[in-house]
Amino acid sequence: MLGLQWQDIDLHDGVLYVRRQWTRMGAYGPTKTPAGVRRLPLSADMVRFLTAHKLQAQHSKDDDPVFASRIGTPLGHRNVTGRGFEPAVTLAGIKGITFHDMRDAFASRMIARGIQLVPLSRRWATRTPASR
Repeated sequence: MLGLQWQDIDLHDGVLYVRRQWTRMGAYGPTKTPAGVRRLPLSADMVRFLTAHKLQAQHSKDDDPVFASRIGTPLGHRNVTGRGFEPAVTLAGIKGITFHDMRDAFASRMIARGIQLVPLSRRWATRTPASR
């Protein structure tokens, strides 16, 4: 999420492209593996959220980060975790969960709704034309 730039989101077609990551060293870099480069469909609710977010964002040019600091730089891992995720987890009364655990929780919820594991994993690992 921290590596997303506005050019990676197609609000018209409801698609998000993962092309890079924001590293802990404070720079854009490649995804951890080639399979990390992928195309993700967005729900209508997410398209509405991102559209509103972009309209309100002070930094919304194509190469600006989707989640930017006040000065337009990508947010840092510790900042997001310490100021956002951890307080939200505490407020929700959840213990022992990490940010990455949400990915596993999402997959579990989709499987519980009847989505088969193999199609689910393929859908969320669809590679972009640039990665082929």
